[in-house]
Parts: sequence; C-alpha cells; structure tokens
Amino acid sequence: MAWKRFYSSLRFKMTVGVILILLVVMSVVFVVQYTWFRREMIERLGLSATPLSDVIKGSLK
Repeated sequence: MAWKRFYSSLRFKMTVGVILILLVVMSVVFVVQYTWFRREMIERLGLSATPLSDVIKGSLK
C-alpha cells in the first residue's frame, strides 16, 4: 500500500472544510452582533447623558 499525504485524504479535506465553514459563519455572526451591540450602547449612552447634563447645568445655576 502506497503512503498518501495526510492532506490528500478525504477525512482531512472534510475536516478543513467544516472548520472553514464554521469560521466564516461565526465571523459573520460576530461582526453583525458587534455592530448591533455597539450601536445599541451608543444610543443608550446618548439617552443617559442627556439627563445628567441637565442636572449639572441646574446645579451650576
């Protein structure tokens, strides 16, 4: 029996294919979730900063 390189076997190709697909899908999910979370946090920060600025202005008068 002739020796085959490990990277030419079907098992290796299937494993690499599954890992690459998972990596791409998880990267897309991470980017979408990150942008949503970032936008949500900036929006909430803007809402919470408005009353605080009013309190500071009121205390300075």
